[in-house]
Amino acid sequence: MFLEIFWDGFHGSPVTVWPRARESSKWVGLGLRPILSGIDPSIPVRVLTHSRGASVNCGALWNLPLREGPESNALYRERQVKIPLPGQLSVRIGLLAPAMPEEDFDTYAPGASCPIERVIVGVNPDDAVLGKKPLPAEWLGSTTLGCDPQAFFSRVSPRVGNSGFLVDLSLSEVHDFQDYLMRIPVEQIFLPLLLDRPPGAALTPGGLTECTVEEPVATRGGASP
Repeated sequence: MFLEIFWDGFHGSPVTVWPRARESSKWVGLGLRPILSGIDPSIPVRVLTHSRGASVNCGALWNLPLREGPESNALYRERQVKIPLPGQLSVRIGLLAPAMPEEDFDTYAPGASCPIERVIVGVNPDDAVLGKKPLPAEWLGSTTLGCDPQAFFSRVSPRVGNSGFLVDLSLSEVHDFQDYLMRIPVEQIFLPLLLDRPPGAALTPGGLTECTVEEPVATRGGASP
């Protein structure tokens, strides 16, 4: 069964819609919790997100801070604690070029959050949208998790350990979802990790995942290479 989640990321100038999209994404994540909680625990759940959709997904699975100002933060937190986290689901999440800060993983705790079997993060240092050049990616709402491999190793890997995988999606400036889906590392590494183990892949802790492309592009959790 496939369930596609539509949420209002807004349209128009990025300068005006991006702050609204940042806040909206986490509120939508709260709305997704009852849906996930209604899934039979025996059914595997595989979640694929792109760009800011990562915050929708993560906001559903654990308690993220809103980071949008004191009044908004307090209102969000008040609502957040009233909506239970999903239960013991078999969840894997695949975050393609996530437009979110790595700090949002600081509040993920396997004992307190919905347990996640695998976290696959597709990182593209060349993504023009996430990189925000000539501005730093940290400005105007950080998007560093999707464009800086060190963000994965510094904040995500310590939280998820060997359940985390970084997939290198560099060498293209295009941010479009359909374009990402057509790339060889997504087809041969990212999606197989999300849906099942890649044929012949060696998923060794701290090592590289073998694949049929010329360069190894997936690194399992652990220290930065």
